[in-house]
Parts: sequence; C-alpha cells; structure tokens
Amino acid sequence: MKRPAGSLRQTIALVTLPCFVLALTVGPLAPRTAIAKEAPPAKAPPKRVTRVALVDVDGNTHPESTDLHYFVEKGIRIASKNVVLQAIDDVLNSGAQAKDIQNVAFGKDALEAGMKAYGSGKCDEAADQLEQAVTFFESSFAFLDDPEDYFRALLHQGICLWRTGQKEPAKLVIARALIVEPELDIKQFKAEQALFDAANELLRDKAITSVTVASIPPGSRVFVDGGYRGVAPVFRPGLREGVHFVRVERQGYARVGKKVTPKGDDSGNVKVEIELQAARKKAVLEGLLPGLQKEFGQPTAGKTVAQLQGTLLVDYVVLFRASGEADKKKVDLTLYSLTSGRLLAQKSLVVDWTERSRESKDKVIELARQVLDVDLQEAVTIQDGPTTPVPESGGIHTKWWFWTIIGVVVAGGAVGLGVALSRKKDAPEGTPSDGSTGGILLRF
Repeated sequence: MKRPAGSLRQTIALVTLPCFVLALTVGPLAPRTAIAKEAPPAKAPPKRVTRVALVDVDGNTHPESTDLHYFVEKGIRIASKNVVLQAIDDVLNSGAQAKDIQNVAFGKDALEAGMKAYGSGKCDEAADQLEQAVTFFESSFAFLDDPEDYFRALLHQGICLWRTGQKEPAKLVIARALIVEPELDIKQFKAEQALFDAANELLRDKAITSVTVASIPPGSRVFVDGGYRGVAPVFRPGLREGVHFVRVERQGYARVGKKVTPKGDDSGNVKVEIELQAARKKAVLEGLLPGLQKEFGQPTAGKTVAQLQGTLLVDYVVLFRASGEADKKKVDLTLYSLTSGRLLAQKSLVVDWTERSRESKDKVIELARQVLDVDLQEAVTIQDGPTTPVPESGGIHTKWWFWTIIGVVVAGGAVGLGVALSRKKDAPEGTPSDGSTGGILLRF
C-alpha cells in the first residue's frame, strides 16, 4: 500500500525540526577557539613512609662498632618524619616474633581508644582501655618502638582512676610509672597534684637498687626501661625497687626482653644474663657480608648490595663500617637506592670514642642524619577517579571538525525541512513516490 506523499513530507518535517532547533540552541555555545580548561588546584601528594635498613658490613663483631651502630640508628630515626628505620630482626626472624608485634599493635589500638574516651570525658571507659594497653605493652616491652606509649597509657590510666574515685588503684598505677620513669612529665595535671604527691609517698619506702646485664654472645646492646645503656656487660645504678624492663639486641639475632625486679637487699644489685638466639635468616645476611665488604662505597650497588632489597624488604640501605683504634675511630656510611642501584650519599667521620663523650655521640648522630639528607621518594599520588586526564582544550565538543560535521548535518536537515514544507500536497510528476530525490545519503 502506497504511503501518501503529504504524510511523508510531514514525517520529514517532524524529524528534522528538532535537529534544527538543537543546532540553533547548542551552536552558539560551541567555543570559537579551543579554550583551555582551568586545571583544579593541585592537591599536596600524601606522604608515605620510606623504610631504610642499616647494616654493619662487619657484622657487629666488635663492641665499639656495636655501640656506634646504635648512634647511627638514632641519627637515621631523627633524619626525617617520613623515614622509618627497618628493624632487621623483624625481617630476619619473621614469624617467630609475630606474637610480640601483635601485642604492640593491640596495645596501640587500646591506647588510641582510651585516649579518645579520655578526651570525651568518659573516664570509666578510658581506664579500661588504657589498662588493656598497659598489659599488652608490658608483655612485649622489648618491641615497643617508643616507650612513651607505655608511659602515656600508665599516666592517663592513673588519672582516670583518680577522677572516678578509685584513689588507691590510681596511686599504685602512678607509682609504677614513676619507678620506670622518675622524670615523668606531669605539668598538665595540676588539678591532680594530690595524686602525684600520694604516689611519691609510696615510693619513699622503696630502696634504690641497680642491675647488671650480661649477654651471650657478649658485646650486645642493652636497654633498660627503654633507654640505651651501652654494650654488655652493663651496670645500671639508681633504680627504684620494683619492676623494670631489660632489652638486649644485636645484628643477626632475635631481640630479647625480660622483666627484672631488683630488690633492696644487702648487695642492692640484681645480675641478669641474657642469651640471644640467632634469627631464622641470620645465615642469609652473614652470607652476604663478605660481598658487602668488597662492594662498600662503590658508585653503584653491586650484585651483593642489590640482594639486600629482597632480603630486608627495603628500597634503601645504609651500609656502616667502623674501623681504627678507639681514639681515632673512623665511621663510614654509604646510602644506596636498591631500586635504581645508585649510590645516593657517602659520609665519613673520625671520632674519639675512648670516653664516649656527648660531643662524640652527637657527631655520629649528625653524620647519620646528613647521609639521609637527600631526595628520597617520599610521596606518591593517589587518584580516586578515572586516571585519563581531561585535555586542556576541553572535550570533543570543542573541536572544529566536530562542529563542521554538525553544521553539515544541520544544513542538510534545514534544506530537507524547507523542501518538505514547500512542496504541494501532491508530488510533481516524475518525483518518486517514496520521497527520495536521487541524492546521496551521508551517515555520521
């Protein structure tokens, strides 16, 4: 059945008219030239932690190098807030220390929850959370990176107990804190001065004692109550009678923590001998030491240095060597990027270590800080949306060829509309009844 010509013309008009109106509306909005979109303000890239390992290429085999090793560590720790010293024993003894690491993590979570409750004035809840934190920290004190977490938990637990009317438990908790840290900072708690006076009164009857720590193998580093005390054997006097914490560590060995309770007897001293066990992968690191000694200071990381990336799970390593007599001890440090293989920094220092003076210690600490005074990769960009950037000139609708095509389509539509509307009701003789004109149809 033939479709009436008039009906066909009306259909063409109805289809073409919206296109024509759209062209009149959108066309003027198209930019005459490509205008660059103003980029949103750049966000400061978030900081990430850069882990650095420190390796004594001679294996901590001499007491003086083991001692100097600690002060190099201290310098690395203060070099930058975004640089974290990788504890080698965590990697070399992976798995064996999981429980202690978990205890510290649980303790930190409980401390955070307790401090949040404390800040909200919920002292009952805070005291419970902080007590949990103290328990976790005490069970794995040797694995605390910062003993201040322990002191903070004890201090605020005692304050909360005092504020909720539990006077006696509060005094005992603060006394425990003062036994470990006599210089506890209490300036911010002026309202609780009576609590600290009462705790100090409890300590008046406590005897002053001491502890001597020996290690197997000898010459290991010793910490008492979180503070470094030197290389074993170590004598630590001036301790209040009560619970104290001893930690012993050495490169290639699993660290050991022990609670000691020196009591005021005739000797006034308790002797502790702590035996260290080799870390599970101690042999792996020791197998690399001969190669590290040969490659030490090379302008690029040698084959052995490069293996430290997989062994210690870090991208940067500081190689350390101490040599010479005590009065002219030479300290050499080299910093390598294990990813690029580049030597990033190299520093040396000759220091008199016979007296271990404060000046000499500060020089070693500063040397380590300087070796990390380079541009480490400390930031990464985190993108929350699509990663494809928007072109500076805008999207496809800003391109000249896009609007040329649209113009052709619209112009053709306009012509079709005019023709359709101008035709008579009946098609002229010779015009195809299907409305076609014999032209070429272009599709875009």
